[in-house]
Amino acid sequence: MLKEISEKSLYSRRAEQFIHELAHQAIMRDDSMMTREIGYHGFGTAPLLSDSLFLDPHIVIRYNPLDTFFGVSGDAMTASLLKRFNSAAERCYKTLIEEGHTHHARVAFSIRSFYRSLFMGAYKFQENAQHDHNVTFEMHNAVRLAATMANNLLASVNQRVTILYSCLIRSPV
Repeated sequence: MLKEISEKSLYSRRAEQFIHELAHQAIMRDDSMMTREIGYHGFGTAPLLSDSLFLDPHIVIRYNPLDTFFGVSGDAMTASLLKRFNSAAERCYKTLIEEGHTHHARVAFSIRSFYRSLFMGAYKFQENAQHDHNVTFEMHNAVRLAATMANNLLASVNQRVTILYSCLIRSPV
């Protein structure tokens, strides 16, 4: 269904609800297909669900599959959930950068809102002596991902500016 929606550039509110629910279940559930896609890198594996939801330009830009995640509380946060969200966020950022959609990208605001609420509640992990250290490790990975994606974005902007500049120099005024 996602392939049809993307190939025909379809949009509807019902499809948006479907995509949000599919993305929500893929990230929130520990027994989801996305968990298997991230955790196993054997012969013949392809992250079909992850790529369809978070790498497809039409789905990412038009439907914002991460729209429902800003309300996840710190109490419900697990390392595996954060690992899946980090993977989805990385795919979405790659799509935005490759497509040149650095302005007005709703998915980027959704990712920012999720991380903001997560890090605002980070003190809970320090106060709790029995907290899962893997969550803080995945939080570290989120910061590393943000830095990597920022560098990729700057590189793509520099490349586009260079191409524009070279076109301006070659064109007669």
